[in-house]
Amino acid sequence: MPTISASKLRALMIRRGVGVRELAQAVGLSKTTVSEILQGDCTRHFYTAHKLAKFFGIEPSELLIEEDSK
Repeated sequence: MPTISASKLRALMIRRGVGVRELAQAVGLSKTTVSEILQGDCTRHFYTAHKLAKFFGIEPSELLIEEDSK
């Protein structure tokens, strides 16, 4: 199942100059959710990737990575 890449999200945030709070408010997520994504502690659905991608002007697939099967 694809998950949001923490490193890709972090790079986009740095490039755009936004912090966790600003991003969370802009896309309608909680600060906790954004922090968890950045820490790699949670798997989020495509809808969340879509919201983030829309904010950054990219395709959702650019944020997603495939998790290794365990």
